Amino acid sequence: MGCLHGPADDLRDLRAVLADPDLSTTERIVMTSLLLHRNGDSGRMDPSVTRVAQQCGLTGRSVIRALARLEERGWLLRDRRPGVRTKYSARIPTGDTESPVTQSHQCHKDTRPVTQSHRTGDTESPERTKNERSNEDFERAMEAYPRRAGGNSKTAAFKAWTARTKAGIEPSALIAGVERYAAYIEATGKAGTEYVKQAATFFGPNEHWAEPWTAPHTNGRTNGPAIERLR
Repeated sequence: MGCLHGPADDLRDLRAVLADPDLSTTERIVMTSLLLHRNGDSGRMDPSVTRVAQQCGLTGRSVIRALARLEERGWLLRDRRPGVRTKYSARIPTGDTESPVTQSHQCHKDTRPVTQSHRTGDTESPERTKNERSNEDFERAMEAYPRRAGGNSKTAAFKAWTARTKAGIEPSALIAGVERYAAYIEATGKAGTEYVKQAATFFGPNEHWAEPWTAPHTNGRTNGPAIERLR
């Protein structure tokens, strides 16, 4: 069983977030939301991007960018594994070092997610490193992928993603396709409906990811689904 995170720990960590002058307002809000979702026993923070975006009043893409910056700056550890939701653990700076370190009240190392920086040994194979990068890129793509009603198998999506990358398609091209598609779905008012393609289809051999996904011109008028949501 992991260490207990009590209210005093949460308050201390929230104060540390708000006191860091290098964090943007968006990064502070997102980090605060994650801390509010922290499990008191394990220290894990597992809200979905959609949940954080709704709680913070942000777009999903703004949350994704903030998470990436928080990880780069050492405030977050992210455990990304194909087929499961990304898991987070907080890293809070201490007063005696400039670089953030794991919170002192997390006394069990096995509660920390495994990341590349914590693996032992100096003989990481190029193929393993390439696969890890591909997994991370896939998680970025799925975090940006528009939500849909009904099923959307992440495992099937990863198989399709892997097939494309093995065929020589750059992950950046697939991610860019997801961002175009997400913007199109949002503009046409189809987010959260069954009209959103399953991710496995999107990354499939028909190359939907390569399409321009230009939103139709509406001359200031919204489409049907968007109107229905306002009623």
